[in-house]
Amino acid sequence: MSGHSGKLSSGASRLSPILPGFTYKTYAFFFFFFACCTCVRSNHRLPRLVKLDLSECASLDDSGMTAVAENCPLLRELTLNWCWDVGDDGVRAVIRGCPDVEVLELLGLVKLTSAPLEEDLHRRLPLLARLDLEQCPNIDDDGLVDLVARLPRLHLVSYYGEVVALPAAAVDKKLKEEEGGEELENGQ
Repeated sequence: MSGHSGKLSSGASRLSPILPGFTYKTYAFFFFFFACCTCVRSNHRLPRLVKLDLSECASLDDSGMTAVAENCPLLRELTLNWCWDVGDDGVRAVIRGCPDVEVLELLGLVKLTSAPLEEDLHRRLPLLARLDLEQCPNIDDDGLVDLVARLPRLHLVSYYGEVVALPAAAVDKKLKEEEGGEELENGQ
């Protein structure tokens, strides 16, 4: 969808009179969801899809995210900003089904809690470099610090748009542990 001029494709423009009020993103989701449903029924996947932006898809819910996770196993970037009906089960499906995710944008997911993030995100998404949880009101900030401790390269954005970082004492402890590990390696 990148490089799109903002105009609807000829197929989508023909649907405009039938489905008034649909935006390009709604059409994109509609066609993507249709493709996923077709793939599920015919045992086909979308193995080469690595980047997907479904922001503001009002009809996207946990079952839709389960279909995405099952059919797009190589996703690296997923944006679900303001998908109000996506919650724990949908995010959990992505965490479990898309192990190569590096960027996960979840801005405004009001049904999302800390549960799927605390369960095993750090083990299942070891490549995760960016996680945006801005405007997600049910996320526990204490759990975010633990998540950053387990994935030190993670750029994590909290409810208020602030980057979550380890407290200075934790950073000092981690540096000392790394220095101690280097001494052991050099001594052997």
